[in-house]
Amino acid sequence: MFLEIVLTILVIVLVLISVGIYFWWKNYGKKLFDMIEKIQTIGTPKKMDMSSLKSMDDLFKEMNGMFSKFKK
Repeated sequence: MFLEIVLTILVIVLVLISVGIYFWWKNYGKKLFDMIEKIQTIGTPKKMDMSSLKSMDDLFKEMNGMFSKFKK
């Protein structure tokens, strides 16, 4: 009798977890993976040559240029 109760509780918990994962995927998962694919299509940013940066302003300009690609 005890094992039947434990088994029933485990089945209920597994069903709840499965339904939770389904709704998470439907609401957030697809958007997350679409965003990852979009980032991959942009490509990797060019390597920054730190010796060419003369000040922190140059560094911030370079970083803003990279992040502007991700906003599109």
